This record gives sequence, structure tokens and C-alpha cells, in this order.
Amino acid sequence: MFQSERLSVSHGFDLPCPAANCADLFTAKGELAWIPAWTPTFVYPPSGATERGMVFTAELDGIVTVWTMTAHEPENGRVAYLRVTPGLRVVELTVSWRPAGADACRIEAHYVLTGLSEAGNTANRDYAAGFATMIDGWRDWLVGYFAKMA
Repeated sequence: MFQSERLSVSHGFDLPCPAANCADLFTAKGELAWIPAWTPTFVYPPSGATERGMVFTAELDGIVTVWTMTAHEPENGRVAYLRVTPGLRVVELTVSWRPAGADACRIEAHYVLTGLSEAGNTANRDYAAGFATMIDGWRDWLVGYFAKMA
């Protein structure tokens, strides 16, 4: 009989930009600027306006995931999402940022992965094993993004 597994993973990095510049980076529209192949499809609101409760889908390797923004608190340096990949997993994720000096900030990503099937449990274990490397990739993309903006 299937038994769901839950894993919790966190990783962070420093970014050479003021924390005030991070407010839009971790929104569905903001990520279009720095994540290669990020192509969200906005469900609600259709404009893709960033707001708590917004819903969008994203496809990766032919698998569609439904995302819901559960918190949008730029004034507190925090966004959160619930994403569901039917038959595979549910992910609660939070990204936060805080100042780390005058011209730098600390980014922290925290994910809670819950399997919806044996395949989901396996995918989550693999995801957790590569989580730090994935988040370090965010840093690399963001450093490249800010270099282009300079």
C-alpha cells in the first residue's frame, strides 16, 4: 500500500544587490527575466498580476504543475507558493530575502515536498538530493541578470 513521504529542504545564498531590489524577482512575472525556459501560463488573474491567490501553470519536460501564490509580502521579504503536480507531488515553498550589508542580501529557499505516489516519493528524494545545486543555480542566473542590468 502506498505511503506518502514528506521531505523538507532549505538552502540559501548571498546576492550582490540590495534587498529592496528583490521584491519582484520571485514572482511568476519577475522570474521571466532571469530563469531560462520559465513560461508560466496565467490562469487567475489572466493578466498575471502578482497577488495572493493568483494561479498559474508551468510545464517542464511535458509535466504540468499548478501553482498558487499563498503569500505575497514584499514588505517582509517573503513570497510563498503551493504547487501541485497531479499524481506526483505537492510542494509548499517559501522564498525570503533580507539585507546582508548595504549592497547585498541573503536569499533563503525552503521547500516541503509531499509525494502523491511512489513515483512522487522517488522524485522528491531525487529533488531533495539536488536541491542545493538547484538553488545555487538561481544565484548564478541572478548574478548574470544583475550584471546585464548594470
